[in-house]
Amino acid sequence: MALHELTTNALRHGSLADPNGRLHVTWWVEESARGRSLRWDWSEHDGPPTGHPTREGFGHRLLNKVLAVQTGAEVDVAFAPDGLRVSIRMPLSGSAARG
Repeated sequence: MALHELTTNALRHGSLADPNGRLHVTWWVEESARGRSLRWDWSEHDGPPTGHPTREGFGHRLLNKVLAVQTGAEVDVAFAPDGLRVSIRMPLSGSAARG
């Protein structure tokens, strides 16, 4: 749902609403002392200027409350001048470090 919401917002208001806009999405599995995590980064560029929103919308609640609470994900959202940046670190099930 989070990817769907980000994509919808990019099409309506973000980089994908501009013919010159770009979107770069990457994901990988990260190993650390805390266990394995799925990492993914969403990075919009060359779209309309972005500013920090004046209210908390559905996408913000979905990322920061639902995704974070249900999966234990760490969510970082940044409103860069040329587009939205989102970075997610989501623990993979059963991957907690054993000690």
